[in-house]
Amino acid sequence: MKYAWILILLVVGCYNLEAQKSASFKQTIRGIVVDEDSKSPIIGANIIIIGSDPILGTTSDIDGRFKIENIPVGRHSISISYLGYENETLSNLLVGSGKELVLEINLVESIVQLNEVTVTAGADNKAEALNEMAMVSARSFSVEETKRFAAGAGDPARMITAYAGVAGNGGDDQNAIIIRGNSPRGLLWRLEGVEIPNPNHFASEGASSGGISILSSNTLTRSDFYTGAFPAEFGNALSGAFDIKLRKGNNEKREYAFQASVLGLEAAVEGPFKKGKRASYLLNYRYSTLALFNKMGIHIVDEDEETEYQDAAIKLNFPTQKAGEFSLFGIGGLSTDKYKPTGSKYVQTTNTDMGVLGISHLIRLSPKSYLRSFAALSGTRINATELEDNSDYNYEYLEKKTKTYGRIGTKLRTKINARHILETGLIYSNIAYNFNEKELISFPSAPTQENESLNEKGNSNSLQAYTSWKYRISEKLSFVGGMHFLFFGLNKNWTIEPRSALKWTLSPGQSISMGFGIHSRIESLEYYLAKVYSSEGQVSQTNKNLDFTKARHYVLGYDKVLGKNWYFKIETYLQELYNVPVHHDPNNIFSTLLLEDGYIQDSLVNKGTGTNYGLELTIQRFFNKDFYLLFSASIYDATYKAADGKKRNTPFNSNFGFNLLAGKEFVMGKNNQNLLGFNLRTTFGGNRRYIPTNLEASRSSGFQVYDLERAYESRLPNYWKVDFQISYRINKPQLTHEFRIDLLNIGNRRNIATSYYNDAIQGIEYDTQTGFIPAFGYRVEF
Repeated sequence: MKYAWILILLVVGCYNLEAQKSASFKQTIRGIVVDEDSKSPIIGANIIIIGSDPILGTTSDIDGRFKIENIPVGRHSISISYLGYENETLSNLLVGSGKELVLEINLVESIVQLNEVTVTAGADNKAEALNEMAMVSARSFSVEETKRFAAGAGDPARMITAYAGVAGNGGDDQNAIIIRGNSPRGLLWRLEGVEIPNPNHFASEGASSGGISILSSNTLTRSDFYTGAFPAEFGNALSGAFDIKLRKGNNEKREYAFQASVLGLEAAVEGPFKKGKRASYLLNYRYSTLALFNKMGIHIVDEDEETEYQDAAIKLNFPTQKAGEFSLFGIGGLSTDKYKPTGSKYVQTTNTDMGVLGISHLIRLSPKSYLRSFAALSGTRINATELEDNSDYNYEYLEKKTKTYGRIGTKLRTKINARHILETGLIYSNIAYNFNEKELISFPSAPTQENESLNEKGNSNSLQAYTSWKYRISEKLSFVGGMHFLFFGLNKNWTIEPRSALKWTLSPGQSISMGFGIHSRIESLEYYLAKVYSSEGQVSQTNKNLDFTKARHYVLGYDKVLGKNWYFKIETYLQELYNVPVHHDPNNIFSTLLLEDGYIQDSLVNKGTGTNYGLELTIQRFFNKDFYLLFSASIYDATYKAADGKKRNTPFNSNFGFNLLAGKEFVMGKNNQNLLGFNLRTTFGGNRRYIPTNLEASRSSGFQVYDLERAYESRLPNYWKVDFQISYRINKPQLTHEFRIDLLNIGNRRNIATSYYNDAIQGIEYDTQTGFIPAFGYRVEF
């Protein structure tokens, strides 16, 4: 380890000396300024680099485009203004010598008369969601945050757990997103406005998480995350929504990026298809570092386990003069996990694949309206086998599941005037499936026993339609109302969901907001198609007519921007879940709210309920003067009722969670062109709840027997973890290097993951989560 540190310091020192030989480190900031609601270009907007001396700035041209050249590398803030529009400030943008900074800036038209407009400095909420229809329980996040936050690993799912209302204590090896005590299954993933399957490697069926994200920070741009009462355009979700957006490639010059880390070797390329044209491409590919080591005979994790994964992303953009803008986008990932204990005849192999490929089209119908349409094909594939061969019996488990989604959709947005905005959309999805799941058990002196739980091939469909209306009643009061319609073709069930939100601005940067929404979710197809065996041996599909799981969300919040860089927010909520599928047996405790993946092969009825309520606090200092801080606190309760009518905790009811993140940068180098960064994150919270073991019954039977009467009464010991990150960014002419060291769980605390009964010791043992892990990374942009 010490030699690695010496090598890194020597390399950094050499680059630093070479960098200081150059007296000039400049870069370009360019982009486009458009109207937030109509996407029409704004001509003549003023764009100024705040604090530059002499002043660096420009105005947008006839297409809304602008370019500012010869900007010193480092952090800069930009002011954008135009008469009749609300001013916009983009703070502490990181400008490096190896890559141009390309921006898309949206301005909101002011509803007050021009002679009444006043500009108040410092009332800027930098965490506000990009979607102006979202007034509660929503925030945006930047790509830089996914890299900067310690333990983020460039993964939006891991980074987002630092925010209030979100927990990720399901396991250090998973990026599960537990929102307000809900199961992670309730999360909706969207890419470029299209619903997509779970975008993670090593994902199990029905889950919304996995071991490693397929999404790469190389391809993302600023996106939104929702934790409740989301706008009407979001359907088929119970707990929250992750609305991921891909950035466009540089359409003026070719640029490259390469990075190496514990997660993988990654390369990206972007540029124009033809010089002088607006069309661009962005391509990214990553291959597992651990797989490379395994192929060389070096086993870093476990000699009994081999993992391999790779993923890619694409974004092609084709603007036209009259036909609008076309984009081709996609992501995909392949992953394999093979487990074979040394000296054992047991082998488990799982292959999980996921992919999305889509085309989108944006066209302005008039100066006040635009139409955005898409067509996308996505799917998942799981092939799993489990083999055990011994003298007593042979066991074989086979699972092959394929889902293919074809989706088309369109959204019309019309800006009637500065006060009224209408948005209407339609989404049709066709779902083709091919499921086969069975187990074979053979004994030396008996015929093979076969249990087939799934053998289905077919297709179904769903239809979603929505409408939203935003009414800016006055300069201080805004209202959003809408409806969402959801239809499921497999069993012809449908529902209509009202949504509404109100925001009252008490003063610049200070507001009270409230929201309400009914939300529904289609369960995994396996629930509807599973074969249920009766006590007489008869087989049926009793769950085919299951209705949607539903929830009513109520949210009340207050937020205030303190000065120019501090932000305070407090939000309280109530979620009433109903129509929840539970076991048909009135004495059974099962509810689908307990699961984060998979399904059960039993008859279910929509008679369950659940209740989540809590209080969330956020105190944030946005990045300024080379320092940032984020403190989030969540106190909550999540319970459910199954067919027996008894109120119980859910396994995700951890009750509380606290996060503290802080970071400091130091400008270095002869020309102040380099950045040394330190980032800290500490997480403390309640752990998962569990079903305790009935020790007496377990000792008598020789295997684990659960005490169902005390299910989920207790939590595992509290979760606590401290992570630290050191980064050094070196700017050379047309080239940027970055070295990064993540020290994960620097206290080496072994948080408890699960408990189980071990008959060999006649007692309880515990599996722990990962201890201290140093993770090194290197990135170069040119």
